[in-house]
Amino acid sequence: MLVDTGWFDRRVVTEDSARRQRMYKENAQREAHLGASGDIDAFLADLDMEMTVYDAQAHRDRVLELIQKTNQFNLTTRRYGWPELESAAAGGFALCYRLTDRFGDNGIISVVIVKDEGGGDYAVDLWLMSCRVMSRAVENAIMEDVVRRLEEKSARRIVGRYIPTAKNAPVKDLYERLRFHALPAIGEDKLYEYPLDGQPYAARTPHIRCVDQTAQSRSPASAATP
Repeated sequence: MLVDTGWFDRRVVTEDSARRQRMYKENAQREAHLGASGDIDAFLADLDMEMTVYDAQAHRDRVLELIQKTNQFNLTTRRYGWPELESAAAGGFALCYRLTDRFGDNGIISVVIVKDEGGGDYAVDLWLMSCRVMSRAVENAIMEDVVRRLEEKSARRIVGRYIPTAKNAPVKDLYERLRFHALPAIGEDKLYEYPLDGQPYAARTPHIRCVDQTAQSRSPASAATP
């Protein structure tokens, strides 16, 4: 009966899902290394982290998988399919981020959709990240990348929204930690802004190298084989 219903079928198994057991072992090694270090700053620097940025279409299946299942680090918890994602990113961008370090490849760990609101304003429509890489300041590096891209668009400010759910309390003060300014709330939703006034972004992460692969991932060949 279970086979016939198809309720438990998975249409796509992503590379990251297939590597999950290995990722857990690598994460255990990181935790052991942190315990031996005893100094969080030295630990983060010693991880030798590299974050690679792609257009979301380059890893389409993994992006959709993360959107559907990520709950803790998820600012708005919008469950988009691909058409909704493309619509939300019109005029802005949809990105995904891979993180590697000295212990291995964490895979695609974050998705960000930034929406053009007009008048030089851009809104973070969706931002999620795997809980496996929390507490490494990866979110700071991601926002640095977002700020740089919006500065290239001559944006005036970034607006962020936190929509509370039963599971995303760990990020309830994320925008405050990233030096955003609070705006008047809308019901239970918290709103924040960060003015792009030409000053260097405040939350710097020198221990993470950022590699931009968005130009390559926009190529027809990359788009055809997500």
